[in-house]
Amino acid sequence: MDSLIIHYDTPEPLKVLCLNKIIREPNNLCHNIRYMSRRSQISVMPTEISDLIAVAFRDYALRNKLPESECDNFFRHFKHKYIPLNRIDFSGLPISEQIFIEFLNDYKHLLNDINILGCPSLVHFDLTALNMLRLSHGEKTLIIGQVPASQDQILSQERIFHDDLRVKKLVLHKVYPRRHGTDEFCVNQKLSQFLTHSMSSTLKYLDLSHCLVGKGSALMHLESLEILILHNCILTYPDVISTVCHLKRLRVLDLSREIRDVNEDDQTIIRETQKEDPGLLDQIVTKLPQLTSLDISGTNYIGSKDRNISVFESRIDRPFEFLGLFHTGNDAAYRSCIPAIKVAGEANETQILNACEAYVDRPKQLDKALNDLYNVYKTITPSETFNSVQRALEVVLSILNGHISDEQVAVNMTAALWCIVKINVATKNLNDAKVRRTITSRLLDVMHYHKSSRHNKTILINGGLTLLFLPDIICEHSRVASITLFMCQDEDQRVQSFGTTLLNTLATQVGGDQKVYIGELKAIETMTDIIKAKIKQNTCDEILETAWSTLWNITDETPANCERFLLCDGFEAFEDCMDKFSSNKEVLRNIMGLLGNVAECNELRKNFMQARYIKRFESLLSSSIDGIECSYNACGILAHLISDGPEFWNKYLRGTVSREEVMIKMCAAINGWPINSRRNINYRSFEPIVRLLDLGIAPAAQYWAAFALANLTRINPAKYCSMLLPFGGLTKLRRLVANPARTAPFVSNLAAITIYQYDRFEQEQTLAGLEQCDSIDLEMVKNFRAESNNNGDGTSEMGEILL
Repeated sequence: MDSLIIHYDTPEPLKVLCLNKIIREPNNLCHNIRYMSRRSQISVMPTEISDLIAVAFRDYALRNKLPESECDNFFRHFKHKYIPLNRIDFSGLPISEQIFIEFLNDYKHLLNDINILGCPSLVHFDLTALNMLRLSHGEKTLIIGQVPASQDQILSQERIFHDDLRVKKLVLHKVYPRRHGTDEFCVNQKLSQFLTHSMSSTLKYLDLSHCLVGKGSALMHLESLEILILHNCILTYPDVISTVCHLKRLRVLDLSREIRDVNEDDQTIIRETQKEDPGLLDQIVTKLPQLTSLDISGTNYIGSKDRNISVFESRIDRPFEFLGLFHTGNDAAYRSCIPAIKVAGEANETQILNACEAYVDRPKQLDKALNDLYNVYKTITPSETFNSVQRALEVVLSILNGHISDEQVAVNMTAALWCIVKINVATKNLNDAKVRRTITSRLLDVMHYHKSSRHNKTILINGGLTLLFLPDIICEHSRVASITLFMCQDEDQRVQSFGTTLLNTLATQVGGDQKVYIGELKAIETMTDIIKAKIKQNTCDEILETAWSTLWNITDETPANCERFLLCDGFEAFEDCMDKFSSNKEVLRNIMGLLGNVAECNELRKNFMQARYIKRFESLLSSSIDGIECSYNACGILAHLISDGPEFWNKYLRGTVSREEVMIKMCAAINGWPINSRRNINYRSFEPIVRLLDLGIAPAAQYWAAFALANLTRINPAKYCSMLLPFGGLTKLRRLVANPARTAPFVSNLAAITIYQYDRFEQEQTLAGLEQCDSIDLEMVKNFRAESNNNGDGTSEMGEILL
């Protein structure tokens, strides 16, 4: 599937879209094929497409933890005489033994490649069933992995594979004699059950990782072998090296070991069977003339600490294509003269990336390599030069796709990805939207997969840190919302903090329908629960501020979410927070912004009509906390309430609060606000404000709306001037100016100023420093010219370029 990912700002290829559809509805595929075959419209599906569908389903199943029943259902529908397959990769899938046997039987004349590595439901599978593949043409690739326990029941003199099963590649792990003896006869006999006589001429690739190999006697007849993997095997030295050196066609030899501490039981076996004499390496280098790749990572074959590795001097003019020295004894990877085109080691960025690529199928070594990669990137500032950071991104993304289920790998993988993304963003090398979306999607796959695992907190925090650097989370808004809400409910304050921050970031990006969807996921309830808990704990912190900010953003022009807030006892939370934390300007600003959103909803305004609420907002009109923000938001709420007319006001308040007195205080507050006040607010549209500009609306409400538009178009004309056009904003402003008999002078004046600012920006595409002007006299505004600063750099005191 990696080959299908196009790293450009282009739509998904049609092939990918079709695959995504097919793997979710395999029954439809087979139904259509049967229908078309009956009408002679199809003979057989191309093998390349069949193979591709199978690969796509495996990736989908692993990412989504599909159970055995769903995997079986797919392959039950998928196998069909018109759907040919040359290869099938079941690795990691919980496919049942019954379906697997059926698959073998149906495709025994076609299949050449089979991979059942790590299939949990095939632990008792009888490998002799693979012999039916001898009926198909061509040499076979059998990737079995750990040998099923059932093979222990086969008599030692019996062969598991038939001689006429021609195998070119064989992968077997953890093959031990029945009684785990180390006697060479038992070891040889056990391995010989799998290594047939015919393999001497056909077998090119043999992987016996984690097996008991002993002296390697069972390998002597494999004359055609070109690749031999003996990773982490129990070997008897020096005899096994002598055996290996007889395999003259070897191009690739892997004698590496896991980098880990062994337990006491392992130590006994290792002391008896493994003596990694540095002199043995000389035999390997000199007696295997075709050797191009050698891996001795985790071993002690390099005995000295000399600057040059003397045993490799003969390869100076004929360097290895690959040399594995990852955490080899005596710091071999740090030597200056290493005769290899590619070295896997821990000495530098390139070596570590080579190790990540080389050990992508070995979780323990990969985990160590990713940890080393994280340590390299975390200690260097983003401004420094990296040789391979773009390559690092590609490597880690590939690992994200292939190792989603390994928890420990996921921890180090997400940590390394955070550093890589941070560096790429800081150096402006992450401009491709398709790449960013790929990172977001795969990271969410990992976070969702491991959200209930033992190390879930670390993975969620690493993932949250990374997502905060990516501006494309809106493309996965449903999954981002789901995982962030899960994080918000965690008792760990770090996890909860990242959860609220991410949800708040998402809320600022999504539109109305998406906000409603997030509300339906109980985002409002989750935020109010957090707020109520903080009130109970008497804790005013960043999480509380962010929870209110999230509610503010998620209710913006979204009546359904505003109603949800009220149903969650939102007013009670508002009052309790005001009583306890009214001195915190961020909390106060966010609360008032949220209540402003609620007040914009006609059908919800009646919930405000209690004297104690009105008096709270009235008292905030004179507040100077956070500049004009608190006073502005309180006045906005009151503006919407009084816009419904005196009948509405008196119906609920019945004279307990004078509407006229409130309007007088509103006008006095607005009159004291500097027209060029910098704002901590982000409007998506002016629709709620424009509604207050209708003729006949109370002058105090019009005054607030006119001030808002005059202020915003002055301080940020590039963003807000164009927003006057939708919903008839500019038209209504002109109507106010044109009707002096029905418009208060202070409203008409601000309307005229806003119109002037709009017209001037349309003509000149700048207001030439007008944001410095605090006057509301139209003539003064027209004649205002900004003074340049003393720095002579062309910027005003506000730091903006003067054109």
